[in-house]
Amino acid sequence: MNNFLKREKEKAMFLGFKIKKYYQSLNVNINVTRVQIISHLKRYIYEIELLPGAKVNSIFTCASDVKAALRLSIFYPFKKERGIFIAVSELDIKENSLLNILRSSEFSNSKMQIPIALGYNLMGNMYITDLEKLVHLLIIGSSGTGKSVTLQCIILSILVKCPVDSVRLILFDIGANSLSQFSNVKQLYYPIIKDINTGIIVLESLVAEIEKRLSDSEYNNSNIPFCICIIDEFDDTIASIEDKIKMKRFTSAINSIIRRGRKAKIILILVSHDLKLLNDNKNQINTKTILSRIVFQCFDHYSSSTALGDIGAENLSGEGVMLFKSQKEHIPIQLQGAYVAPKEIEEILNNAPIGYDDINMLEIQEPMSMESMIINNIVSKKDKKELADILFWVLSHTTISATEIKKQFKIGNRVNEIINTLNKLQIITEKNSNQPRKVIPICIDDLSSEAKELLEYYGYTTEQIKEKLEAKKGER
Repeated sequence: MNNFLKREKEKAMFLGFKIKKYYQSLNVNINVTRVQIISHLKRYIYEIELLPGAKVNSIFTCASDVKAALRLSIFYPFKKERGIFIAVSELDIKENSLLNILRSSEFSNSKMQIPIALGYNLMGNMYITDLEKLVHLLIIGSSGTGKSVTLQCIILSILVKCPVDSVRLILFDIGANSLSQFSNVKQLYYPIIKDINTGIIVLESLVAEIEKRLSDSEYNNSNIPFCICIIDEFDDTIASIEDKIKMKRFTSAINSIIRRGRKAKIILILVSHDLKLLNDNKNQINTKTILSRIVFQCFDHYSSSTALGDIGAENLSGEGVMLFKSQKEHIPIQLQGAYVAPKEIEEILNNAPIGYDDINMLEIQEPMSMESMIINNIVSKKDKKELADILFWVLSHTTISATEIKKQFKIGNRVNEIINTLNKLQIITEKNSNQPRKVIPICIDDLSSEAKELLEYYGYTTEQIKEKLEAKKGER
């Protein structure tokens, strides 16, 4: 063993002894069983053995105190398989270049479907993962932690490695303006979205695209491109929606993409300040099923558990330092996130295909009418059938009351909801004191297309509808 390695080993052993002693002073009894030395980084990876009475969580909760006491730049406990380890260094992590990864043979020769460069692991090695395998992705971090740069690195990885015919992008940049530099790249499947009204229409069109792809009998054998839908500042986007119906449309579309998107090669990436806002029951967005996550520094271990499903993110420090957890990597991995400077972004974009294709863009669906949204919000087929039966019966009357419907169809308090639905469908008038409500349609042309479709779907023919309306003329 040469003198340099000998000194490094002695230094590592002495530092390990100090770590053990300081944990003991905090009533956490451990042994350091072995150490891996990464010489060129001056970094040590210690394997830890818990002695009787010591708890795993204590290793993590006391980490910040040990780090401060020993004046270390890096002190990060982590779990790997069944073991507990601590990565230690007196030096900050220096290597974080995105360009070095994108120009590497490991990236350029990758056989992954959608390789994305995330950064460097604790061993100093490049870390690349396959977005196709992640089954959607959540990126969580407060301002200044590095989530916007990580998002840029993901997009640039796709632009460098994935041709237009294999991957398309949909980018939401409502209020953030962090993605504007990508406004002319050829991979765009729709122009960058800047307002919530357009965003809702695009999301609903994406749901229609899922249905179209999955209903295509030749889909599984086709080369349909992946579609990556990225929503930056997702929690702020939700907070900007004040209208209840718009919120219902937005959350319904997002949940549909989360649930069925991957089967149709559509992947969702949501970027948020705080997962607590996403877990708010009022939003009704099923983010819990998105298991792949990138989490930056959290305030405490409770926040880490909420965001990551594990503790550890509360001990992160430094811009771009993250924990990455995926379907494959169930135990979070600490990474130094890749960094790309504005000039480097410009350099990459100068070499990327530009001028998105106006012809081969996402097919936009016309926004649903109010009547259609009302009907679609009735989830149960039984309830829709009941609504169709009541609507058909009402058409032969000139006036109608809740009491009459209640008596005819033997329903309870739900009658008020049905009355309100008939009003919104413009079948009956607004409430006027306690008087019966007038039935509006006189002829079949007075019915909205949604009302007619609802009736016809449940077996009422055009002739039957006309006969019902004719019967009312005898009452007038």
